[in-house]
Amino acid sequence: SKKVMAELESQGKSDRILPSRMVRRWKPAEQPGEPPTRKSRFCVRGDKDPDWQDLERYAPTLNTMSFSVALQVAASEKMKASVGDLKNAFCQSERLTRKNGALYMAQPRGGLPGLLEGQIIEIVAGCYGLGDAPSHWRKTLRKAVVEMGYRQAILDPTLFMLFVKGVLEGIILIEIDDLFTCGHQEHDARMSELQKKFKFGKFARVQELEEGTSFNGRRVRQLADHSFEIDMQKFVEERLSPVTLAKGRKSDPKKLANDSEIAQLRAVIGALAWAAKEGRPDGAAGASLGASTRPKPVVQDILDVNKAVMQLKENPSLSLKVKSIPAKDLAWGVVSDASFGNAHGGGSQGAHAIIAFHRKMFDGHRAPCSLIAWKSGRIHKVVNSTLAAETQSLSRGLGDLSWAVSVFNEITDPDFSIERWEEKLQENKVLAMISEKSQETLREGMCIVDAKALYDHLCKVSVGPSADKRTALEMQVVRQSMNAIGAQIRWVPHPKMIVDALTKKGGKMDSLYELLRTGEYMIRAESDELLDKKTERSERGYNRR
Repeated sequence: SKKVMAELESQGKSDRILPSRMVRRWKPAEQPGEPPTRKSRFCVRGDKDPDWQDLERYAPTLNTMSFSVALQVAASEKMKASVGDLKNAFCQSERLTRKNGALYMAQPRGGLPGLLEGQIIEIVAGCYGLGDAPSHWRKTLRKAVVEMGYRQAILDPTLFMLFVKGVLEGIILIEIDDLFTCGHQEHDARMSELQKKFKFGKFARVQELEEGTSFNGRRVRQLADHSFEIDMQKFVEERLSPVTLAKGRKSDPKKLANDSEIAQLRAVIGALAWAAKEGRPDGAAGASLGASTRPKPVVQDILDVNKAVMQLKENPSLSLKVKSIPAKDLAWGVVSDASFGNAHGGGSQGAHAIIAFHRKMFDGHRAPCSLIAWKSGRIHKVVNSTLAAETQSLSRGLGDLSWAVSVFNEITDPDFSIERWEEKLQENKVLAMISEKSQETLREGMCIVDAKALYDHLCKVSVGPSADKRTALEMQVVRQSMNAIGAQIRWVPHPKMIVDALTKKGGKMDSLYELLRTGEYMIRAESDELLDKKTERSERGYNRR
């Protein structure tokens, strides 16, 4: 064993060794009745070990956007949600078969009852610790679910739908060995069959759980009207903490962080990014801008990240609202914003959010609105103006909106086809927003920006800015994408932009917090907003807020 270690280390391959306490290998018996013989104390990954090449170790995990869209469908269709946790799921998988022969294990110290000392055990089912156990278990569960009549989604393999006579009856979301399901009576009957087939540690109605239920790091509650509330209070309170700075370090904010502070900062940014991605959009800018300062952050960067952490901890119970909006009144939109030159190294930061809302918001009414997804990140293309940054951010937002609505269409439409996704968006009249003077029928979506220049260019036929042809080209791409799915543009003033705080450090959260707190949003006509803005400027002056 020492010779093997020395040889691999000399070749720079020591990272490909698994210690003997983790892996044992035996050759199958050559003659019937003979015990298998041990092959090697070490398992070496790579070309010399064909098992590692042949194992299928990938098992997909639930996408956050798919989860939010499915919750919106369930809330709109008045479905009751349930959560299930399979007990020792991997051990309930079908018989384990491997291309290169059977797999064996040694007894633990002290042996096992009924076995002789030195006897080895053949592994016939998936178990925790095996590289292919999650994939093997997924195949077992997928087979059972499909046999019960559920259809696996094309756009997300962790999502399954049940259609009965063309009507959606149930949804199953799979996160390895955890299930989140929503449905009606027929779905409930089939879930009872699944509980007979597999052993569950827990299977409960979410509405019946007063404190809600934990699912993939979030707490989910379903209210009496079938709407959902999602929070990350436990994670924020127990797992999220600021970087600890030694006494006197804050006095010199431009000083480079030391190794200990950088190690802490890396961990804190990772935790903040995960919280921001899963349920706390108010932490997205802090996580993204903080990560961009590596590998040489200064003390001020640490202070900025700490401020973002404390902002979350000041209101740990803040929750997302997925409103029970009737399907016939449900509309979709994207809210986009960008800040030019404010990121590390002179880069620009963009952000967008996907919303689902009641169509009465088109008439200027305050309406129920669900925040489905959001993203804050550096704009990778080089931009030379605010208009260029806003255009790039809107372009990314349109892509996410198209994906979210396509997932919605696949969940709700038994005849969904991936080849017709764009045509389906047009049929649903997604992303369209009429002006205050239009007499056309209201459509079911909108694009919201606070950049007046971008709004002016996209709401009329133009060739874009004459001084920047690169931005003009990108603007034509955006316009083409909007036209392909029947889109129009809508402008809101800066203070009412819910993703403004996702593009900068210390951004104002008022509009975002109001949406999260109430689950409602309102947009006024552009002419009224511009008139108010003009009046305010004439009364207060151009340089005052």
